[in-house]
Amino acid sequence: MSEVPPHERDPESHEATDSPSSADALRDSVPSGPFAGGAIAGGAGFGERPDAPSPAFAAGPTTTGVPHFPPPAPALPLGIPYGPPGGLPPIDADVGTLTAPRERRSAVRTVARFARELAETVILALLIFLLVRAVVQNFQVEGRSMEPTLHTQWYLLVNKALYWEINLETVSKFVPFVDSGDDPTRYLFRGPRRGDIIVFKAPTEARNQPERDFIKRIIGLPGQTVEIHDATVFVDGKPLAESYIKERPNYTCGPVKVPEGEYYVLGDNRNNSSDSHSWGFLPKANIIGQAWLTYWPFSEFGLVKNTSVEPDASKQQPVGKLDTTADAACPAVTS
Repeated sequence: MSEVPPHERDPESHEATDSPSSADALRDSVPSGPFAGGAIAGGAGFGERPDAPSPAFAAGPTTTGVPHFPPPAPALPLGIPYGPPGGLPPIDADVGTLTAPRERRSAVRTVARFARELAETVILALLIFLLVRAVVQNFQVEGRSMEPTLHTQWYLLVNKALYWEINLETVSKFVPFVDSGDDPTRYLFRGPRRGDIIVFKAPTEARNQPERDFIKRIIGLPGQTVEIHDATVFVDGKPLAESYIKERPNYTCGPVKVPEGEYYVLGDNRNNSSDSHSWGFLPKANIIGQAWLTYWPFSEFGLVKNTSVEPDASKQQPVGKLDTTADAACPAVTS
């Protein structure tokens, strides 16, 4: 049989002797050279990913000479992240997205606790301040009217609770066995006494003027008669032995009877003091409290000398004609 020239061969012919095998055709179709699909030293073929395996090594075993590639991995369902075999580990409640809300709640509780404690501290401090203010108040001495007992620019504490009053008629509504009596008003501790140094609101201040606080010594109690003459103060006709005054008074006054609910007060510096001898009696309602303690200057720290003064009964003299003027003021007389 004569050989058929190549250009006359039937392209559809499948003779084994004339057609190359499929393996040979595949091998011949793969380009060769340094830029072929296979791996090269230290890198990858042109057009291939550096991390992609070479087809020569990725191909599996063959049976017919054709390279066999493993099937691609099945795609994961949409929305499920890639993870290790067996599924994702359970979410810990203390980590992840649940941690931030818990931290915020903890911060809010901390701030709320701090605000509550701050409010409680402020309220407690305010209550203590108001309580102390209701019992004790500080004042500064201005002027020379109480020399030599108290000097100007001295600071002192005034006991406001000493003269507190209660109404037994009101108390009897809650405590049935309390008898209010004819006069239901009682002092909780004690009332003002002769010799007490007291701080009070000036009774002669005009309404359009700021209030001023005076400090004087109680000389006459309600119902007593006060008279000043011969450089001596007389109470109910009995002279007072006053060791605390700076000098004897150089004026005359009275005699005047102190009305109920009012007091007669004088400064220890008798000739340089605006007191009852110049403006009259002091209403009980104007009294703020008793001078109790001097705390500045520190060298004068101590209790105020609230001297108890009793008239000398052995030197009693008849009481003169009472002064019935409305304000019981006595003009200053120079002797």
